[in-house]
Amino acid sequence: MGLLDKLRQTKKRGNEISISNNPDLIQVFDKSGSPIYLTKDSWRANVLPGMLHSRWDSPDELYAVIVGTLQDGFPADVAQAAEHLCRIDANRSRAVCTWASVLLAMKRVDEAEQTLRSHVERYGEEGYVITNRAKVHAARNENDRAETTL
Repeated sequence: MGLLDKLRQTKKRGNEISISNNPDLIQVFDKSGSPIYLTKDSWRANVLPGMLHSRWDSPDELYAVIVGTLQDGFPADVAQAAEHLCRIDANRSRAVCTWASVLLAMKRVDEAEQTLRSHVERYGEEGYVITNRAKVHAARNENDRAETTL
């Protein structure tokens, strides 16, 4: 019996362990739409690389995977994909803010700021980008500057 079978069986038996609320598990869905729970390490090693690869040249889908992975707390796992998104996405502000968010999540605050600043210099000020510049200031505990930026 594999991990997925064990997880399904645990859920069916109604054991006191609630796998859907376990912070070490990620819920994914199989082809039939049924939920499956994987450990974060298993998901990162076995699922995420294929998801990124299959969506590599589709900006909307790649963006969705990057954002979901950021929410799960794995910015380094999508850093290359976020940087790639900046090269292929026609929605420049979405791409640059995604890349800056990944950099911020990896504590690379100066790089995030430079990325956003370069975008503003090239394309002008956009609300989404300026909001992310405020996040850079907040990451440095420059709260007055963040507020002024907003």
